[in-house]
Amino acid sequence: MDYGVFDGARRKASPLQVDLVESFAQGHISRRGFMKRGALLGLSVPFMGAILAACGSDSGSGQSAGNTGVDTRKVKPGGTLKIASQRPAGPLDPVAMADLGAYCIIVQSFEFLCGLGEGGDIGPSLAESWAPNTDGSVWTFKLRKGVKWQDGSDFTADDVVATMDRLVEGKNAGLSGVIDKGGAVAKDPNTVEMTLTGPN
Repeated sequence: MDYGVFDGARRKASPLQVDLVESFAQGHISRRGFMKRGALLGLSVPFMGAILAACGSDSGSGQSAGNTGVDTRKVKPGGTLKIASQRPAGPLDPVAMADLGAYCIIVQSFEFLCGLGEGGDIGPSLAESWAPNTDGSVWTFKLRKGVKWQDGSDFTADDVVATMDRLVEGKNAGLSGVIDKGGAVAKDPNTVEMTLTGPN
């Protein structure tokens, strides 16, 4: 592996992109999975090409997801579990997280509207479904019903609107030029309409 290219690419990537790059570099996902997920996360073709070149071929090397080399039949209750973790360099805030240390904790506390579905495609999470208008400039998300916050209050479209506005105010790089503050509107408690700055 060419660590110079790999480290340089990591410095330019978002936490989710870094997580994907590290998963590929460690052999947890295939080249095809890396390319598919990278496209979903907005990685450019030159960026992904540099990572593929730096990591080399995945034929016959590395581990596939689910093949960790641990024989679970030998695990005994009552022992000590040791894990590697990264101390967060910044606040535990979904908008201000600065590294995988914060991301790994935050991702256990919150859910996304969409997640990773079958075969590496985008799948439902807090949103049951989503659909664009004819030119892709307005997207309508139908939210899962019955979702509760830690205090027992209902998760609603107003929560999604507030989150989107906060992400835009926080200058989230993934939303830059995609949606403006006020672009997300609650149509009813379980429907959010997002008007983008242009078709996407």
